[in-house]
Amino acid sequence: METFDGATGGPNTWTGPIGQQLKTCQELPVVKFQPIALDLPDPELDSAVLSTDQRYCLDIARAISTGTCPPALAARDPGIVNHSRWGTTANRVMRVYIGTRRPSAALKHIVTIIIKLYVPMWFAVKMRWQCWEGPKHITKMVILSRQFPKKYRDVLQKYIQNNAYFAHPENVLVAMVKDDRAEVRRLGVQRVLQARSQPAAAVGEVRRFTVPQLNFSATDYVEIVDWNSVPVTPPPLLAHIPSAELEAMLLLPETPAIDIPAFPCHCQAVERAVKMVTEAAANASTPDDRDGNIRQKIASRRLMPEFKTKDYRLNT
Repeated sequence: METFDGATGGPNTWTGPIGQQLKTCQELPVVKFQPIALDLPDPELDSAVLSTDQRYCLDIARAISTGTCPPALAARDPGIVNHSRWGTTANRVMRVYIGTRRPSAALKHIVTIIIKLYVPMWFAVKMRWQCWEGPKHITKMVILSRQFPKKYRDVLQKYIQNNAYFAHPENVLVAMVKDDRAEVRRLGVQRVLQARSQPAAAVGEVRRFTVPQLNFSATDYVEIVDWNSVPVTPPPLLAHIPSAELEAMLLLPETPAIDIPAFPCHCQAVERAVKMVTEAAANASTPDDRDGNIRQKIASRRLMPEFKTKDYRLNT
């Protein structure tokens, strides 16, 4: 948004012409607009598992893809603008697009990036959320970024590079030992053993986690970094597996996939958990009380995932 439209003007405002329309975008009547093809990772994605804002994003992206927006969708709330929640900003930019008779070049570019890169990647992460999927998502973003003209591609790849934490060799190795391909799993185990054979950091020394330079020509996540030029350190998620056990895997006819805890590859669930712990700390003073507060809240949310009206409460 800052590159193509204008800087932020506050916690929930923008200074550019597109950003200034976001607040009242749902008041714009729908006009005839140019469709932009959408390629979702799963065309049959079930919107019932999504939040209200996520469902809106999916529905309006599909509407832009078909070139038709139903009146009921046009009247829905795209969500509150907040710079910490890019999803609702994307929702509102798409809503501005379907209500603009002659969209500017900047608006077309932003919406095209949303439809062609942001939406497919958002739902790919939503569907394949495990930590070993992270390097694959980074590589998919790199591949999708290559479809844009150079001046836009350079902007996109700059931000992809800055946030490519899952392209770190430790994370790529985790993905490799869980890969569906036996030859990739074998290579992953070999590289983990090789990394373990290198001198360890000195006791008390904090190892620097540095985002590696991406290979923007990669077609497979295994190629996303140059293994000959980046320092390769053993993944902490595999620290519980003895080297002898890894060596034994290499003697088998087919290297098995390694069982790894399914930690999320995105921070949404982590942020939600941090918020819950913070709230519990404000309401309870002892560890046991905080634990009980958190468990009770989780159980309550499972029983009542939504609480919109008094009737909803009485009928559930």
